[in-house]
Amino acid sequence: MKALVTAGPTREYLDSVRYLSNGSSGKTGIELARALKQSGFSVKLILGPGSETPKNIPTVRTVSALQMFEQVKRNFGWCDIFVSCAAVADYRPQKISRKKIKKGAGPLMVRLVPNPDILRTMGVRKGRKILVGFALEDAQGLQNARKKLKEKNCDMIVLNSPSTVEADKISASLLFSDGSALKLGKISKDAFAKKLCQTILKKFYGSI
Repeated sequence: MKALVTAGPTREYLDSVRYLSNGSSGKTGIELARALKQSGFSVKLILGPGSETPKNIPTVRTVSALQMFEQVKRNFGWCDIFVSCAAVADYRPQKISRKKIKKGAGPLMVRLVPNPDILRTMGVRKGRKILVGFALEDAQGLQNARKKLKEKNCDMIVLNSPSTVEADKISASLLFSDGSALKLGKISKDAFAKKLCQTILKKFYGSI
């Protein structure tokens, strides 16, 4: 079995030094990649900036959402299961200055354009692959996560909250395409990764 995992944030540069990003540490995705490998999967990790490359796991480093999108497309045919854990920026600046933008007296207007939706694109291409997505929600979590589960053609969505960002613990619920759900409660990210991996094996591969 082959697992492709994305983890970490993306950086969408405004100029040569400044960028838009988020507080994702990449820890959840890295721990999940480790748990999958320990369970017998061949694993490839596509990792955004800011985290150290884990040992003994083949890893492709990316910076922007466009770079991550290209690497996912390049490796998607290889995998049996795709776990989209990365906190990918929804938007990027339309124009990037090659030099540092100097401070002026007035406001600075930046036009943003949408980034590709990696999970939705892979959902269209999935065939018989298993797709696992993550939904970070701070309002109407269950409603939004179930909507994402259906619209992006996932087999499972991990619902969590902003309190997960840059934290050592995660409070998550697993929602499945058959309508079932499993609430995990607040646990460490390494324990969560092991539990999620066990659930994947039991739910989709008939083993524990």
